Amino acid sequence: MRTRELAGRKIASVGLGDVSLERTSKRGRDPADAIRRVSEALERGFDVIDVAPEQDSERAVGETVRGLRVRDRAIVTTRVPALAGRDLVASLPVRYLIERVEASLRATKLDVLPLVQLPLRAAWRGSSAWPELVGWCSRIIREGKVISWAVRVSETSRDAMPNIPRVQRTAVGAIEKEAPAPRPAGSLIMLPDEAVLADPALAIAVELSRATAPAAVADDAEVVHPAVGFFDEPWLAALAIDFAMCARDAFALIASSKIPVLALHPLAGGALAGTLGPGASLAPHDDRHALTPEQLEAIAVGVAKLASRVKREPLSARSCEAARAVLDTSPRPPNVMVTTIAELALRYVIDRGTIPLPRIHTREALGELWAAGEAAPLPAPLIEKIEELLPQELDA
Repeated sequence: MRTRELAGRKIASVGLGDVSLERTSKRGRDPADAIRRVSEALERGFDVIDVAPEQDSERAVGETVRGLRVRDRAIVTTRVPALAGRDLVASLPVRYLIERVEASLRATKLDVLPLVQLPLRAAWRGSSAWPELVGWCSRIIREGKVISWAVRVSETSRDAMPNIPRVQRTAVGAIEKEAPAPRPAGSLIMLPDEAVLADPALAIAVELSRATAPAAVADDAEVVHPAVGFFDEPWLAALAIDFAMCARDAFALIASSKIPVLALHPLAGGALAGTLGPGASLAPHDDRHALTPEQLEAIAVGVAKLASRVKREPLSARSCEAARAVLDTSPRPPNVMVTTIAELALRYVIDRGTIPLPRIHTREALGELWAAGEAAPLPAPLIEKIEELLPQELDA
């Protein structure tokens, strides 16, 4: 297993993301299976377990960690959600922060919380309340309640996300282009807060429909992103942000990060598992019902573009006529080295230096995640082909 640095020690390069009994139930799965996956993951050697801010989920994960006696090894990362309807630091008042930490300690029954993710916004750093917030975070660490803090960028920030300068590669170097136009209003990526009400990953799933080639980002291009300022906050141990091979907006930010990066939703809400498309069977309360038929078809077409690069044909690649047309006209290279779309997606994210935290529901998927962490880096030509087949604009 490849390793990464997090919270001052080496860990497995992959972890479990968003362990949520509530979401598992709504998607028609047995919540007990989710906890079994946590137990199997810890026994296998996974280190990071990302748990949703739900009392029952935190309690179940804490019981599993304590039952296996891996409190000294497991990094259970909990979250402090922002208070809705408030601006600036008012959405994360100190008293509320302390209450949430105390609630997570009671639920997990851990002696200390290894890593707590905070919904910080870049604009807060200029607020007069920022020093107080930072001071209390340091105090909470001194009191032995939290070991490390992380910033969770993608789910609550209304700042521009991300604003990376676009440049074009030419024979004589990189030429910076003018600021790009905003995304179409119909894209979920323009509505992060609304999309999160259903599933944050849905905001990146629709990126599979991108149809125009991206401009390359120069190696020495300046990275302008709200999260860059957090690199200079020594009390923050990690950055958590949405990142997948179909949603590469944060690539330049990740490449320049001075702290470890947790890649949230690397399978894009199931889109890159190859099972989400027109006609997909979803439980009545599954949050992915928010996707329109047009978006489901776009997802299927995007998966079909990648299908020739994996050994096992994904189900969604034949879920509609448009996807089948792409699949039937895509030549398969002679040496296919990756088994599934999910494996390809996970290895791509791992190769970018991040720690992917996908939602895992089955034992087979858990084994696939571990294998992705053990696999050698993807060859450069394959990475270039992925980025060609799934082009994406890098504008905000």
